[in-house]
Amino acid sequence: MEDFVGLAILVLAALVISIVALAKSAGLKASIDELKRRVMEVERPREAAAPKPAPVKAATPPPLPAFVTAPQPSKPKTEAASSVPQRPPPTPFNWESILGVKLFA
Repeated sequence: MEDFVGLAILVLAALVISIVALAKSAGLKASIDELKRRVMEVERPREAAAPKPAPVKAATPPPLPAFVTAPQPSKPKTEAASSVPQRPPPTPFNWESILGVKLFA
């Protein structure tokens, strides 16, 4: 008898949970349909409501100032600057040769 009461409560609980789930899913479907309708309204072209904009003329920039367009005078090379030998740039430290080769050897 006790097993029958427990089984009846379990069946009743399953029935109530399934009814609640169906009600929730129906509500969610209604809200999805409403969102679809609103998106379609937004995406629909509104050709009649919006007037066509007038064509915009391209803006012309102002002329450049004289100091920009004038040629720059070249700087004379001095004898002292050309006689100093230039050092080559320093070679970068090679981590790969140390970690890859020497560390494991």
